[in-house]
Amino acid sequence: MKTWKDYPITKNINGSYTVTAIVQGQELPYNVCADDALGLISYIEVEAYYETLDTAKKLTETVVIISESEQLEIYRNRNLSNLRTKLSDSDYHQSKMIDGAMTAEEYEPIKIKRASWRVAFNAVQAATTTEEIGTIMEGCAE
Repeated sequence: MKTWKDYPITKNINGSYTVTAIVQGQELPYNVCADDALGLISYIEVEAYYETLDTAKKLTETVVIISESEQLEIYRNRNLSNLRTKLSDSDYHQSKMIDGAMTAEEYEPIKIKRASWRVAFNAVQAATTTEEIGTIMEGCAE
């Protein structure tokens, strides 16, 4: 039976460790820190074991610096995805209204939200800064 020592261990920038179990090809990371509430793996044991590893086997977390334009694209895509989900999730109500299972009055609040989400979607696509996107999303109806 495998134990945590059989899996890759990464020393993180914040001083914690990540033990990454690999089960059926899937990576399942478990963060081990000094104040771990679950205490499934002892931080002291992991720290001591990590120090005994050969340098070649010691994994360390690295900082990846991405450009402002990359940050903008990531932030834009995350918010566009969020808006797509909201629109998609509300399609059901639109279908109910079309089929007569919901009255126009019942659908009106959803219609207003959908319109707000479409306006926000177009504005997020055109935004040139993360701050602008944040302001658009704050003003977007839930």
